[in-house]
Amino acid sequence: MASGGKPIPIVDVEESEEETVLSEEDVVVSPMIAIYGETTTTKTCVVSPHGDWVHVTVTVENQGTSYVIGKYHSDNSFKEPAALERLSASISSTNTDIEVYLSLDLQAPTTDMCSWNRKYKFLCSITMNDSISTRVYKGSQIYITAPMSDVSIDSNVHYNEGEKMTFNCSMKGDPNYSTANVELIKNSKILYTIPGPVFGTDYIFNCSVVLNWSDGPPTPLTSQEHDLIVRCVVKNNLLNETRNSKKKLNVPAADVAFQKYSYQALTTSRQEIECIARSPMSILQELIISKDDIQIAAFNSSGVASSTDRRFSTNIQEYNGGSKPIMKLHPDIYEPFARRGLNHICSTEHVGDENNDNFLEIQIFQPGSQRAFTYSNKIAEALTTSRQEIECIARSPMSILQELIISKDDTLIATLNSSGVASSTNGRFSTNIQEYDGEMRLTLSILSVDCQDQGRYNCKLITTNNATRVSPNMSFIVEGSKPTMTLHPDIYEPFARRHFNHICSTEHTGDENNDNFLEIQIFQPGSQRAFTYSNKIAEVEKMFDSTNNITYINITGTTAQFLLVSHTSSSSNLSCNINETITFLLDLTMEFDNGTIKCVLKDEMEEFSTVESTITVIPVNYCDGYENRAFRKHPNNDCNDYIECTEYQGRMTYYNDHNVAPREKM
Repeated sequence: MASGGKPIPIVDVEESEEETVLSEEDVVVSPMIAIYGETTTTKTCVVSPHGDWVHVTVTVENQGTSYVIGKYHSDNSFKEPAALERLSASISSTNTDIEVYLSLDLQAPTTDMCSWNRKYKFLCSITMNDSISTRVYKGSQIYITAPMSDVSIDSNVHYNEGEKMTFNCSMKGDPNYSTANVELIKNSKILYTIPGPVFGTDYIFNCSVVLNWSDGPPTPLTSQEHDLIVRCVVKNNLLNETRNSKKKLNVPAADVAFQKYSYQALTTSRQEIECIARSPMSILQELIISKDDIQIAAFNSSGVASSTDRRFSTNIQEYNGGSKPIMKLHPDIYEPFARRGLNHICSTEHVGDENNDNFLEIQIFQPGSQRAFTYSNKIAEALTTSRQEIECIARSPMSILQELIISKDDTLIATLNSSGVASSTNGRFSTNIQEYDGEMRLTLSILSVDCQDQGRYNCKLITTNNATRVSPNMSFIVEGSKPTMTLHPDIYEPFARRHFNHICSTEHTGDENNDNFLEIQIFQPGSQRAFTYSNKIAEVEKMFDSTNNITYINITGTTAQFLLVSHTSSSSNLSCNINETITFLLDLTMEFDNGTIKCVLKDEMEEFSTVESTITVIPVNYCDGYENRAFRKHPNNDCNDYIECTEYQGRMTYYNDHNVAPREKM
């Protein structure tokens, strides 16, 4: 920050031993956190004098040298004795407080600016009009960091049991505050964390450093790692923000099956019998074809195949997971309804048995989005009160089926017997059966999902000769109920109004780790970058006002503030075990008018459900030019809402038509 004018050094004034009307607690300071590439404005100081005062001063220190960049006198005059490039101050007063704002312009940063983090410190001071001038001051560092950016991970997800998994992560971060790691996750639990390398010092245009790295766990994969999530994570510890990218592994268990189970042939014809082993060569010892329990062909670990009869020949082929999927997309997709008969088809032939370990997945992306809607038969996620279907497929004709069972957490909940009768154990469930060529399908419909429906589901087939086959577990996850948000219609500029509370709440599942949580997201019109508040926010960003029992949080890059009234999270005796409610006020400027506010149920990985509303800000001059007791249409365009313009303390101001007293300023 090169000096743009002649600096005025600060001369410290010793505090008087005489009685003073001010203490350090009367100067409240919050740290400034700025981001390279942006302009940041922060309310850095609030001074509350309790007597006659002379002036309030804001200074910036750099390596022992101090520059006075703003001085506010008791007659409301403001001076800038010194100027610093990219840094400016503004000071204003209310009836009780003097507020100091610092603005730091870091747009188009140069490489030498990448070392500015914690290089500068600001001080706010007030000089009182005592017999011996008393000066009270406080200060803080100016923290600067690179912005957050997207993370990417390679798309290789198909592995065989016995192979080693590798990943390739690409990200950008701040070398002072960013850390990188990869998390291996199963059933929503982090099993293992692989620390990433340290960010270097090869800065790019916004003082970020690019990090590309490859690694992987040392041991080969087993079928227990099927559906394992590999998540690349970068976290900025100053902003307390994370970005991640993930992939889900497909690791089918080593198994064996025939390509066909029924052959018809004429003598002298040529026939092929194909035996498929779902196993890489690295863990295969021997693959054998037998007839009437007598070996007739074999394939050994050296890759040599042989047969016991001269009429037989053998051949080997090695594949990787099955054939390439085929998708036929009908050219006609109409808005706003699907048309019957205009089907789209995704199909493939892959290695599988009764357990159906391999599966197809449909992924649908909006333009430019990295987040996809997915459909497959392996995992189900739901919100409470929704309707869900769980389908159990038995590769068995009715002629040999004794019983087909659907269980949850090892407890029977639905069954199909040999007489073709299906039943369930819960009044919220219904059942349906369908018979296909060589298959029976038992469908369990949950009419209204409850949190108690979360768990592990599987299918069990018992045949007439008492043979039993059990499917792998399917995870059914109930994230919670759809959030609700009550937004008070009156958001006034420039101050929040007491008791005009906004509320975001939901009921969700959680444990001692509280994986799911609520988040408030506030967007300016047309912006993709949101201010966010949740229980994950860093303490350094909070300013607690003990008088009003409110926590203030600056909205970075603006003079606006988020005012937290309360944030409660309590146990519930209802179906979900956490009730979470955020009650808040908004101190917004007109740059947020027609913006968006969202109440989101999410975890660290994804968003489950969102409710949103448009922000309407009532400008400070909305009643200028109107008569006393005149009514104006509310700017939210609701035909039942009006603003009453009323003269108060010599000027026209506004109240909503159902209020009878002036708003109390926070």
